[in-house]
Amino acid sequence: MTAKLRVFATCDIGDSIDLLRKRGYDVEVYPNPEAPPKSLIIEKVKSGIDGLITTLRAKNHPSSGIVDTNPEDVAPGDVQEMHPWNPYRAMKDDEVGDYYLKRKSYRAALARYQDALVWKEKDAVANFRMAQCYEKLDQPDQAIVHYQEYLKILPEGPFAKDAQKALQKLKAQAKNEPPNKTQSKP
Repeated sequence: MTAKLRVFATCDIGDSIDLLRKRGYDVEVYPNPEAPPKSLIIEKVKSGIDGLITTLRAKNHPSSGIVDTNPEDVAPGDVQEMHPWNPYRAMKDDEVGDYYLKRKSYRAALARYQDALVWKEKDAVANFRMAQCYEKLDQPDQAIVHYQEYLKILPEGPFAKDAQKALQKLKAQAKNEPPNKTQSKP
């Protein structure tokens, strides 16, 4: 008869525990909601367990058991979302944006280029194409910002001359354009 494999879980893993037991594993679960001390985990590993199941616990998550009340860690009302750096996703969003740009669907293209910047913050191509979209959508202020961002990322890049030309044109237009004032009719 073969011995059961021993597994230690640092928290309740739900229905997976029953599944492991049905498959013949001897599963021990740490009973408290907070994370077990490192010394206990080391002790279990040294005792010869066959598997260790751990989970990452986010600070201040209701079921994490970890409470961090240091006010310096997070500003009140401040929520920051992290996205992994994923140049492949950014490239695919750029490609779809190019498709929409060719079809003169500037708002759809702009949305895809914005998505690309989520995955790759310093995406030069996305910034250049966004500037073109903003220019077509008659939003010169935004176009200027993204042309400048492109030149900051790739000052000698393949679209650098086009970006500089477009910047000069947009800045000249901004100087020549009178401010919008409502004129009263007699």
